[in-house]
Amino acid sequence: MKWFFWQVLYRLVAFPFGVLLTIANFFLSLTYRYDTEGSIDIPENAILFTSHSDVYGLCLHPAVRTGGRFNTVWLGYHGVTPYIFAVWDHFCGLRYWCYWRRGPVPKREQIIEFMKNHPSNRLGLATDSGGPYGKARASLIELSQRTGRPLVAIRMRLSHSIKFLNHHLPLPFGKIVAQVSDPISGEALALETLQARLDNPLK
Repeated sequence: MKWFFWQVLYRLVAFPFGVLLTIANFFLSLTYRYDTEGSIDIPENAILFTSHSDVYGLCLHPAVRTGGRFNTVWLGYHGVTPYIFAVWDHFCGLRYWCYWRRGPVPKREQIIEFMKNHPSNRLGLATDSGGPYGKARASLIELSQRTGRPLVAIRMRLSHSIKFLNHHLPLPFGKIVAQVSDPISGEALALETLQARLDNPLK
Protein backbone atom coordinates (compact mmCIF):
# COMPACT_ATOMS: atom_id res chain seq x y z
CA MET A 1 0.00 0.00 0.00
CA LYS A 2 2.87 2.36 0.83
CA TRP A 3 4.53 1.90 -2.57
CA PHE A 4 1.21 2.29 -4.40
CA PHE A 5 0.60 5.59 -2.58
CA TRP A 6 3.95 6.99 -3.68
CA GLN A 7 3.44 5.89 -7.28
CA VAL A 8 0.10 7.68 -7.41
CA LEU A 9 1.50 10.81 -5.78
CA TYR A 10 4.50 10.94 -8.14
CA ARG A 11 2.23 10.56 -11.16
CA LEU A 12 -0.19 13.27 -10.02
CA VAL A 13 2.62 15.77 -9.47
CA ALA A 14 4.39 14.87 -12.72
CA PHE A 15 1.36 14.72 -15.05
CA PRO A 16 0.88 18.44 -15.93
CA PHE A 17 4.61 18.87 -16.55
CA GLY A 18 4.60 15.68 -18.61
CA VAL A 19 1.77 16.99 -20.81
CA LEU A 20 3.73 20.20 -21.49
CA LEU A 21 6.87 18.21 -22.32
CA THR A 22 4.91 15.93 -24.64
CA ILE A 23 3.39 18.84 -26.57
CA ALA A 24 6.81 20.50 -26.90
CA ASN A 25 8.50 17.26 -27.99
CA PHE A 26 5.81 16.49 -30.55
CA PHE A 27 6.14 19.80 -32.38
CA LEU A 28 9.93 19.78 -32.02
CA SER A 29 10.13 16.28 -33.50
CA LEU A 30 8.38 17.49 -36.67
CA THR A 31 11.29 19.86 -37.38
CA TYR A 32 14.06 17.27 -37.09
CA ARG A 33 15.90 14.93 -39.44
CA TYR A 34 17.29 11.65 -38.12
CA ASP A 35 20.03 9.18 -38.94
CA THR A 36 21.89 6.26 -37.35
CA GLU A 37 25.58 5.38 -37.63
CA GLY A 38 27.51 2.35 -36.49
CA SER A 39 26.55 -1.20 -35.65
CA ILE A 40 23.45 -2.66 -37.24
CA ASP A 41 23.71 -5.89 -35.25
CA ILE A 42 22.40 -5.19 -31.75
CA PRO A 43 21.83 -8.44 -29.81
CA GLU A 44 18.28 -8.77 -28.56
CA ASN A 45 19.53 -9.23 -24.99
CA ALA A 46 21.99 -6.31 -25.03
CA ILE A 47 22.37 -3.68 -22.33
CA LEU A 48 22.38 -0.33 -24.11
CA PHE A 49 24.17 2.39 -22.20
CA THR A 50 24.30 6.11 -22.84
CA SER A 51 24.91 9.41 -21.09
CA HIS A 52 22.20 11.21 -19.18
CA SER A 53 23.08 14.36 -21.11
CA ASP A 54 21.57 12.69 -24.23
CA VAL A 55 18.14 12.02 -22.74
CA TYR A 56 16.34 14.69 -24.79
CA GLY A 57 17.86 13.46 -28.03
CA LEU A 58 16.82 9.95 -27.07
CA CYS A 59 13.27 11.17 -26.57
CA LEU A 60 13.08 12.49 -30.12
CA HIS A 61 14.92 9.88 -32.21
CA PRO A 62 12.39 7.57 -33.91
CA ALA A 63 14.59 4.48 -33.40
CA VAL A 64 13.99 4.99 -29.70
CA ARG A 65 10.46 6.41 -29.81
CA THR A 66 8.91 3.75 -32.02
CA GLY A 67 10.94 0.69 -31.03
CA GLY A 68 12.31 -0.54 -34.33
CA ARG A 69 16.03 -1.00 -34.30
CA PHE A 70 16.58 -0.34 -30.59
CA ASN A 71 13.36 -2.05 -29.36
CA THR A 72 14.45 -1.51 -25.79
CA VAL A 73 12.98 -1.27 -22.30
CA TRP A 74 14.46 1.91 -20.81
CA LEU A 75 15.41 2.08 -17.16
CA GLY A 76 14.12 4.69 -14.72
CA TYR A 77 13.17 4.99 -11.09
CA HIS A 78 9.91 5.70 -9.28
CA GLY A 79 9.98 9.47 -8.86
CA VAL A 80 8.57 12.74 -10.18
CA THR A 81 11.22 13.42 -12.84
CA PRO A 82 10.98 10.02 -14.62
CA TYR A 83 7.19 10.20 -14.51
CA ILE A 84 7.32 13.56 -16.33
CA PHE A 85 9.00 11.74 -19.22
CA ALA A 86 6.58 8.82 -18.84
CA VAL A 87 3.75 10.86 -20.40
CA TRP A 88 5.81 11.25 -23.57
CA ASP A 89 6.85 7.59 -23.35
CA HIS A 90 3.23 6.45 -23.27
CA PHE A 91 2.36 8.78 -26.14
CA CYS A 92 5.14 7.24 -28.29
CA GLY A 93 4.63 3.67 -27.16
CA LEU A 94 8.12 3.67 -25.66
CA ARG A 95 8.63 1.00 -23.01
CA TYR A 96 10.26 1.66 -19.68
CA TRP A 97 10.68 -0.01 -16.29
CA CYS A 98 11.27 1.65 -12.94
CA TYR A 99 13.06 0.49 -9.82
CA TRP A 100 12.69 1.74 -6.25
CA ARG A 101 15.62 3.80 -5.01
CA ARG A 102 14.72 3.06 -1.40
CA GLY A 103 13.42 -0.20 -0.08
CA PRO A 104 14.41 -3.64 1.18
CA VAL A 105 15.99 -4.74 -2.15
CA PRO A 106 19.04 -2.79 -3.43
CA LYS A 107 18.37 -1.11 -6.77
CA ARG A 108 21.11 -3.06 -8.57
CA GLU A 109 19.54 -6.32 -7.45
CA GLN A 110 16.15 -5.12 -8.70
CA ILE A 111 17.65 -4.38 -12.12
CA ILE A 112 19.45 -7.73 -12.34
CA GLU A 113 16.29 -9.56 -11.32
CA PHE A 114 14.33 -7.73 -14.03
CA MET A 115 16.85 -8.75 -16.70
CA LYS A 116 16.86 -12.36 -15.55
CA ASN A 117 13.06 -12.45 -15.69
CA HIS A 118 13.02 -10.85 -19.18
CA PRO A 119 15.96 -12.49 -20.99
CA SER A 120 14.87 -11.44 -24.50
CA ASN A 121 14.37 -7.74 -23.70
CA ARG A 122 17.11 -5.24 -24.31
CA LEU A 123 17.61 -2.85 -21.42
CA GLY A 124 18.63 0.78 -21.94
CA LEU A 125 20.10 2.94 -19.20
CA ALA A 126 22.06 6.12 -18.55
CA THR A 127 25.23 4.89 -16.90
CA ASP A 128 25.94 8.30 -15.37
CA SER A 129 22.57 9.05 -13.75
CA GLY A 130 23.07 11.24 -10.72
CA GLY A 131 26.39 12.55 -12.07
CA PRO A 132 29.09 13.18 -12.87
CA TYR A 133 27.75 13.10 -16.43
CA GLY A 134 29.82 11.61 -19.20
CA LYS A 135 31.47 8.97 -16.99
CA ALA A 136 31.00 5.23 -17.48
CA ARG A 137 30.42 3.36 -14.25
CA ALA A 138 31.92 0.08 -13.11
CA SER A 139 28.37 -1.12 -12.34
CA LEU A 140 27.98 -1.76 -16.09
CA ILE A 141 30.61 -4.48 -15.84
CA GLU A 142 28.78 -6.15 -12.96
CA LEU A 143 25.44 -6.00 -14.78
CA SER A 144 26.98 -7.62 -17.85
CA GLN A 145 28.88 -10.29 -15.93
CA ARG A 146 25.99 -11.32 -13.71
CA THR A 147 23.47 -11.54 -16.56
CA GLY A 148 25.69 -12.68 -19.42
CA ARG A 149 24.54 -9.77 -21.57
CA PRO A 150 26.74 -7.80 -23.98
CA LEU A 151 27.02 -4.02 -23.69
CA VAL A 152 26.33 -1.55 -26.50
CA ALA A 153 27.08 2.19 -26.28
CA ILE A 154 24.69 4.71 -27.82
CA ARG A 155 25.17 8.47 -28.09
CA MET A 156 22.97 11.14 -29.66
CA ARG A 157 24.75 13.83 -31.69
CA LEU A 158 22.61 16.95 -32.11
CA SER A 159 23.39 19.53 -34.79
CA HIS A 160 21.56 22.31 -32.92
CA SER A 161 21.39 22.34 -29.14
CA ILE A 162 22.08 24.33 -26.01
CA LYS A 163 23.57 22.97 -22.82
CA PHE A 164 21.57 23.36 -19.62
CA LEU A 165 22.48 21.62 -16.37
CA ASN A 166 24.77 19.31 -18.39
CA HIS A 167 21.89 18.24 -20.65
CA HIS A 168 21.88 18.86 -24.40
CA LEU A 169 18.53 20.49 -25.22
CA PRO A 170 17.58 20.24 -28.92
CA LEU A 171 16.82 23.41 -30.84
CA PRO A 172 14.35 23.35 -33.77
CA PHE A 173 15.26 22.46 -37.35
CA GLY A 174 18.25 20.28 -36.72
CA LYS A 175 19.44 16.71 -37.13
CA ILE A 176 19.95 13.96 -34.58
CA VAL A 177 22.38 11.17 -35.35
CA ALA A 178 22.35 8.07 -33.14
CA GLN A 179 25.83 6.55 -32.93
CA VAL A 180 25.86 2.86 -31.99
CA SER A 181 28.90 0.83 -30.94
CA ASP A 182 29.64 -2.78 -31.76
CA PRO A 183 28.65 -5.16 -28.95
CA ILE A 184 31.22 -5.20 -26.15
CA SER A 185 31.71 -8.80 -25.05
CA GLY A 186 32.91 -10.21 -21.74
CA GLU A 187 36.58 -10.38 -22.66
CA ALA A 188 36.61 -6.61 -23.37
CA LEU A 189 34.91 -5.56 -20.14
CA ALA A 190 37.17 -2.87 -18.75
CA LEU A 191 36.15 0.55 -17.48
CA GLU A 192 38.59 2.22 -19.89
CA THR A 193 36.95 0.42 -22.83
CA LEU A 194 33.45 1.43 -21.74
CA GLN A 195 34.53 5.03 -21.23
CA ALA A 196 36.10 5.14 -24.70
CA ARG A 197 32.89 3.81 -26.26
CA LEU A 198 30.78 6.29 -24.28
CA ASP A 199 33.00 9.10 -25.54
CA ASN A 200 32.83 7.81 -29.10
CA PRO A 201 30.72 4.71 -29.86
CA LEU A 202 32.20 4.46 -33.36
CA LYS A 203 35.80 4.26 -32.10
